[in-house]
Amino acid sequence: MSEVKEKLKGRGGPGRGGGRKLGQSTLLAQKMRETLAQELHKRYIPIVRAQLDAAEGIQTEHYDRKTGDLYYKDPGPDVQAFRNINDQVMGRAKENLEVSGKDGVPLIIKLDT
Repeated sequence: MSEVKEKLKGRGGPGRGGGRKLGQSTLLAQKMRETLAQELHKRYIPIVRAQLDAAEGIQTEHYDRKTGDLYYKDPGPDVQAFRNINDQVMGRAKENLEVSGKDGVPLIIKLDT
């Protein structure tokens, strides 16, 4: 009986080790997602602060590479940045979709049984 189990091991089907093996592109994509998650974890706080600053419209310092000068930008509040933050924290609000026929007439759907 144990010989039969050994022969079937790693051959697919239901259970542990079964199914199609992952391709190289899938394995690479998983590795890239893992690397990105690790980098995001390291830089999370500065990214969140920058996003909050953008939503508030806080003055930011910029460096001009050509002239070597520092200058300041006061962009004003960014509504889209605020929406993104709010959607992340509170969840996106439901959006209603109204469907109508030609000239606004209600759409009638008939199902044949």
